Amino acid sequence: MIHEISPRRFNNQYPTNPIISENDYVLYYHENSLLLKSRDDQFEIPRKRDFPEITAETTYTFLFSLDEVPCFLI
Repeated sequence: MIHEISPRRFNNQYPTNPIISENDYVLYYHENSLLLKSRDDQFEIPRKRDFPEITAETTYTFLFSLDEVPCFLI
């Protein structure tokens, strides 16, 4: 479960007017699959900076924070 991610910290407190920034995590689902970023032999959650096509007009939803880094659904 996502709350069992020790030593990371999960926070589901909703901030006022969340705005996505370059360092924030992006969860992008397509046909029941989550897009992950491959680095060497490991996978990681991509960040907004990995998606140049995300603009001010892109619809996104704040979900939660991991280690104080916001996570957004795109």
